[in-house]
Amino acid sequence: MRLCECYIENFGVLKNFSCKFPDGLCTLVEKNGRGKTTLTVFIKAMFYGLEDTRKIKILENERKRYLPWNNGPCRGSLTIEVGDKKYRIERSFGQKSSDDTFAVYDLQKGSLSEDFTQRIGEELFGIDADGFERTLFLSENNFSGKNENKSIAAKLSDLTNSEADIGVLDNALELLDNERKFYHKKGGSGEISDIRANISNYNAKISEIQRKKDEHSLLLQKEAELNEKLSRLISQKRQADKENESISEREIKRNNEKIYREKLEVINIQKEKEKNLREFFKNHTPTDTEIENMAVVKAEYERLGLNLKNSIGFDTKKNGLDISKINTLKANAKNIEMM
Repeated sequence: MRLCECYIENFGVLKNFSCKFPDGLCTLVEKNGRGKTTLTVFIKAMFYGLEDTRKIKILENERKRYLPWNNGPCRGSLTIEVGDKKYRIERSFGQKSSDDTFAVYDLQKGSLSEDFTQRIGEELFGIDADGFERTLFLSENNFSGKNENKSIAAKLSDLTNSEADIGVLDNALELLDNERKFYHKKGGSGEISDIRANISNYNAKISEIQRKKDEHSLLLQKEAELNEKLSRLISQKRQADKENESISEREIKRNNEKIYREKLEVINIQKEKEKNLREFFKNHTPTDTEIENMAVVKAEYERLGLNLKNSIGFDTKKNGLDISKINTLKANAKNIEMM
């Protein structure tokens, strides 16, 4: 007989739980309270049902202990393989055994099977529920108290009455001893020692991974701190850029204002000159030709003035100088300077 899979709708702490059992040894490793013991009790209950008892202590009354507290349906199924056939055992459990239901399905035929009854555990294993708990199923309650069981004793009695069965038992014991020697050889070798060494190596790797994980966490923390610092510096730079931009704008504005004032002063000077010229030339504005003639007269005046300075002490008439002409040139030159 081989366990294939099970489904638990409600049984103790397990709800909507399914599990497939692989070939060979199946090991369940979970934390306390996750339902390991509950699963094993469920498998036993599929074969033998839940006992009716008046025991008050909940640890001694499996029906009270594993019925759902929310009053939901306590039921499930267990698929097994017997020979070349597969069966699915379905049971539900109520407050008492008379409320329980039981069915076995032949999965190849897809119909109810009459190969087994509600005593399917005894029909498969040849022992009662108590014998099952003391051999195939070892619960936490089986390590204390009496160790006698009538169904197991009957099995042992049958073995002692048959030499063939004794030989089979000897072969089984020899096989078990050989397996024990294979898994636990002397000198620290054997599969168990190898497994322990592998476990030690894996624990070392786990410690190294945890160390690297912690280092990674520190690096992530430092990275976050650096990113925060970078964000602050970027914000400060943007603020400084705005301030520098504002300072540059103020300087440009001051320079433009200075240039404006200088040009305005030049314009005012030119306006003043223009005003003087317009007042001087109220009746007539000189033409370009007249201006050119005035320039010639000015140059002649300057030349005559220079000659005059060089001729001080001489007779102007003797030297051919015309004083009236000089006076006229002076007047024209003065007018030109006023322009």
